Amino acid sequence: MSEKPSPFPNLKIDISGNNFGHPGASEIIMEKANESRDKMDELQEKANIDKLTGLPNQNYILEKLSEYDYQKDGPICVLSVDVNNLKKTNDQIGHHIGDKLLQNVAKIIKGSLRPKDEFARLGGDEFLGLLPIDKDYVEADVVKAISKKIRQDQTEFNKKLNDQEKVNFAIGLTFTGPDKNLTEAIKEADQKMYQNKNKIKDEQAKQSPEQQSVQPLHLMEQEG
Repeated sequence: MSEKPSPFPNLKIDISGNNFGHPGASEIIMEKANESRDKMDELQEKANIDKLTGLPNQNYILEKLSEYDYQKDGPICVLSVDVNNLKKTNDQIGHHIGDKLLQNVAKIIKGSLRPKDEFARLGGDEFLGLLPIDKDYVEADVVKAISKKIRQDQTEFNKKLNDQEKVNFAIGLTFTGPDKNLTEAIKEADQKMYQNKNKIKDEQAKQSPEQQSVQPLHLMEQEG
């Protein structure tokens, strides 16, 4: 049986490109695939960013937590941060000021840390930092250095703001180790943050409203 002649005898399909400067089918497929990959990467990046502060979000930091290995990565200083009086600010002044407080805290802490440090907003008024440190660290020295740097930056930042936008936050610091995994360290950092928060509240209860917007550096530093 003879082969049936093609209805388009002069048509040639070039899947790799042709001589007229137009892409072939394979090039079009690769281009579309690259565009799809870029869009997926963009969506993934957006999914890991907190829209309000621009910091990494809980999704991102949870992924980092799952990747951490003490034997391979060494010790980490865990930083827990909680914004004071955020609900009160939202209820009595407005969410626009509460949002500004969160943005200001993000700017202060992020600006105080090194490029290699991870700092994320977990949600609400809570933030978490993971700071790699040398194995021969002295815990008290690291705590003092980090808390002092954060509080100094906070003081300078607050000088530029009106009273409503001045930030007030509590911090807690602790470390992973051979006998303390990351989950345990985060719990301990949270406990120390709440101790610092209560300390701030007790001190502010003794102050006048004008004094309450000022946080003494010695009060804000976490005790070792």
